[in-house]
Amino acid sequence: GLLLAGLLTARLVRRFGRLRAVLGSLLLAAIAQSALGLPMVLPLALLASFVITGAGQVLKLCVDSSIQLDVADEARGRVFALYDTLFNITQVAAVSLAALVVPDDGRAPGLLIAATACYLVGGAGYALARRRAIR
Repeated sequence: GLLLAGLLTARLVRRFGRLRAVLGSLLLAAIAQSALGLPMVLPLALLASFVITGAGQVLKLCVDSSIQLDVADEARGRVFALYDTLFNITQVAAVSLAALVVPDDGRAPGLLIAATACYLVGGAGYALARRRAIR
């Protein structure tokens, strides 16, 4: 998913714009999380992992480019360092939390539903914030 996202992100942003690329990746992750993850069978879980990882990478690349384009030169390095550190911390925290709360059999449909909701709420929040910023 990471490699495919790296190859496609620039095209997606050119064709649809950054806002739609971000919202599309969040929606795609939500759909993959629920439609492919909830059946909890290995082939679909692997496909969900591929799709969610790719969607997450599109999102990260869009944020990276936003920092490059939208942050003033004198602050860009500090902003990027802070963002990148927070991103990495959240990745480690998410894996650590999952290791603590997922049952031994690995089946946690409630967590998948919660993650789906987070993608959707995140997309709605981003769209709302962008709408307010444009005004």
